[in-house]
Amino acid sequence: MSIIAITAPVKFSETIIKAYNYLTGRGHTVLTPVLGVGLEDKHEELMKLHRAKIDLCETVVVLNVGGYMGHGTYEEIGYAVTKGKKIEYLESLEGGVFTLLHGYQEIMSGRLND
Repeated sequence: MSIIAITAPVKFSETIIKAYNYLTGRGHTVLTPVLGVGLEDKHEELMKLHRAKIDLCETVVVLNVGGYMGHGTYEEIGYAVTKGKKIEYLESLEGGVFTLLHGYQEIMSGRLND
């Protein structure tokens, strides 16, 4: 299997956990954003840490619930593109430019079985 880095706004922490469980349950090594409270003033430190995670991965999975992506998520996508990483999106972007993450329904419903 592969190493995957999840990128998403922290407000989607529940979806991040569901995606982590789904992907690790299928044998992937998954690197997630730091989740917690009181992190608002640590943006640059967290971005540096997440860029290091992107360097380690083969694929970046963007959890763009409802199409929403925050500023930090856009930064991480841009970084991943410059590093030549494969990028998968939870929800396809308009025009079908990007791929749809396999297992979308299982992640959103919390079901982990095939």
